[in-house]
Amino acid sequence: MAAKRRPAGLEKLRRRLALRGWRAIPAVAGAGYLALVGLWWLLGALSGDSIGFVRLANYVTPWIGLSLLPVLLVAGFLRRPVLGGATFFLVLLVLAPYGGQIGRGLTGIVSGGASVPPDGVHVMSYNVMGRNKDVDGMAAVILKQRPDLLLLQEVNHPDELLARLHGLYGSEPFQVARRDGLKLMVVSRFPLENGPRDRYVQRAAVRLPGGPVSLLNADVPRGTWDDTEQLRFLGRLLDRVDEATGPIIVAGDFNLTENNEGYRWMRSRLRSTQEEAGRWFGFTFATPQRRLGILMPFIRIDHIFVGGGIEVLRAGRLSDFGNSDHFPIDAILRLDGPGVRGDAP
Repeated sequence: MAAKRRPAGLEKLRRRLALRGWRAIPAVAGAGYLALVGLWWLLGALSGDSIGFVRLANYVTPWIGLSLLPVLLVAGFLRRPVLGGATFFLVLLVLAPYGGQIGRGLTGIVSGGASVPPDGVHVMSYNVMGRNKDVDGMAAVILKQRPDLLLLQEVNHPDELLARLHGLYGSEPFQVARRDGLKLMVVSRFPLENGPRDRYVQRAAVRLPGGPVSLLNADVPRGTWDDTEQLRFLGRLLDRVDEATGPIIVAGDFNLTENNEGYRWMRSRLRSTQEEAGRWFGFTFATPQRRLGILMPFIRIDHIFVGGGIEVLRAGRLSDFGNSDHFPIDAILRLDGPGVRGDAP
């Protein structure tokens, strides 16, 4: 039987590269980039975020993983099995934490904005951006989704926004908990009350038919260049988590990604809705409102965490942003107990 022939065009190009001595150039470049990524991954595994350039690179981990795919293609084209094998192994290491999300994306599982089952609670977190004056745009995003529980950050126009949310739940009134000093606010379909006053986060409690749930609404400081203040803030936040009893929801703008040290702190106590039921990478920043987001968002810094037996049914990022620089995120959760929609006490 005749051997299978390569397409003439590809074979011709490969031979030309080999004859002119160019074949080694992309292979060496690929190996160099692979070594650089491998060094970053190793230093990150050993030191976390303590090294500046490692911390910066951690913000764009998914893109680093995806950037290795061209190296994999070059290795295959130039018949470099060692380079190809090493690249494939490193791709798995870098993207392994996103395996579940990628798998759900490939299988087309619906998330974000899907209908809420009778026993589900629709939770939404939305940083409206402090300098955003488009209150009508913010309200339109919220009214379209009609979340059962809404956690807002950077709210500079709370009264105007609440006035535009009239009819959020039809004829039912909504409940509000505010922490104007921190520019944080919670809106709920169910009975809601403010928790103890706190200089770091908004503390509240919502009473669902399945039972009471503690809420923490947070706008975490940036830690891009120096994460000292950010980690101090998160330490205080986790103290509040430890004080809570029973189910808890913690949401907001955390200004850190899944690969930053502070996120690992959060995951040591709580579960991420995106990791459990989200698809793809769920990038939330930046929107087209900023030049950085003209093409697409490139990092995920907004999160919803849960603890205390709450089940995550779905999670996602919404497409409307109301002129904010953050995309809202949502999750559909379920608690033990009777149906939670339409039968609040």
